[in-house]
Amino acid sequence: SQTIAHKIYRRTAFLFVCIGSGLGWLPMWWSDPAIQTPIDKWQPEAITFLSLLLSPLFAFSLFLQVITISCLYQAQQTDAFKPAIVAGIAAFVLGLSHTYDVLSLSVVWFTYLLLQTVAQKERVAKIQMWKQAAVAGIIAFPATAYIALQLKSEAVFQARANVETLSPKIVYVFLGYGLLAICGITAAVLLHKRRELHGDHAAETNRIVQSDSAANLLIVWAVMNIAASYLPVPFQRKMLQGAHIPIAILAAIGFELLLSSRPQWSKQRFVVLTITLIVLSQTNVNFVAREMGNFADNLVQTKTQRPYLKKGELEALDWVKTNTTPNDAVQPLPYIGLIETNGRRKSVMTDASLACFTPGLINRKVYWGHWGETPDYQGKIPSLINFALPRTSDDQRRQILRNMKVKYIIFSQKDPDDTNADLTAPLFRGRTELPPYLLKVHTNTDADVYEIRL
Repeated sequence: SQTIAHKIYRRTAFLFVCIGSGLGWLPMWWSDPAIQTPIDKWQPEAITFLSLLLSPLFAFSLFLQVITISCLYQAQQTDAFKPAIVAGIAAFVLGLSHTYDVLSLSVVWFTYLLLQTVAQKERVAKIQMWKQAAVAGIIAFPATAYIALQLKSEAVFQARANVETLSPKIVYVFLGYGLLAICGITAAVLLHKRRELHGDHAAETNRIVQSDSAANLLIVWAVMNIAASYLPVPFQRKMLQGAHIPIAILAAIGFELLLSSRPQWSKQRFVVLTITLIVLSQTNVNFVAREMGNFADNLVQTKTQRPYLKKGELEALDWVKTNTTPNDAVQPLPYIGLIETNGRRKSVMTDASLACFTPGLINRKVYWGHWGETPDYQGKIPSLINFALPRTSDDQRRQILRNMKVKYIIFSQKDPDDTNADLTAPLFRGRTELPPYLLKVHTNTDADVYEIRL
């Protein structure tokens, strides 16, 4: 309601925000690996629907972003400090839960204030805007400062934060918003033309946007949120979160402006809107269909994790939780498979499910777990593979265990039909004798737990 004037247009914007996506569904990209493809097919932070579908953290932080921007804008429009205080509280919580977003929001609001300061004629109003921003910033600062302090003092946290999640080429961002981006750019152009034509009364003539400042906010938010995701920091990609909302709202404005300029389309508004929504939602529909297929195959999007653990794996985790202390680290070993490369067999990691679930299920530290939360995740895989291979010497295994600093390991690649596992992990498949530094302390059909005694 702060940006769009009438209820019917707000409903269009709401639908665009909720289900809008880009062009990742097109066959030329859909079957390709992620990263160098449109972001709507693989990056949850970039699309509101995917954030709501996949991540409570993203959904919560997205909510806080909207509250912060909305309250700051309300404060600026009403000259009141109460909304600025609410914005500061929301940003404080955001700083504790998803700190990256505080940086992107700061870039967005600072840029918007600069533009409004230039446009604003009254000196008192200019000063008031910056005072409100300062109040919100002072309230939010302690949370962000605390996380920054933890980043400097906690080595593991620092290593985790320094894991690179870089943004893709800008063309994949544009393609990831697809028709939303095109309609959004159209809206910006048409609003600018109307402003040139009608001057300060542009907002009154378009019947869709509440005010020129509302249009400015949406444009600045969209552009600067994307720009923030290319700042020279290792967590670039995470700061794209939130950009989808102003882009989708601008797209709805563009859609309505185009519709109002075509009387024949306006008569068939419901049909045109329905077709547009079907096109806009295609990637999300494909995404859900793909995940349903993956779940039916007991796989998730990564293809190296399962959504469901085996009964024996859960039993092994329960044993560890019952018989160890929270300070005892444990490492579930990955599944190892064999692939042919240039006529030679190569051992590769094929399943990391148990390692991924362990910290959350039993509150025990692991050396290698979730792909997005483990420092040097890819770099640790070779040593975990080598640990089980028959060519690895006992001295090498001991050194790997010393590096991992864990007290227990879990092996769950016990399917009797997995003949490759007999070749890649004979030590744990009963094909060779266990070394004295590994003591089997729990066993069931699906998993074995070993205590390490170096």
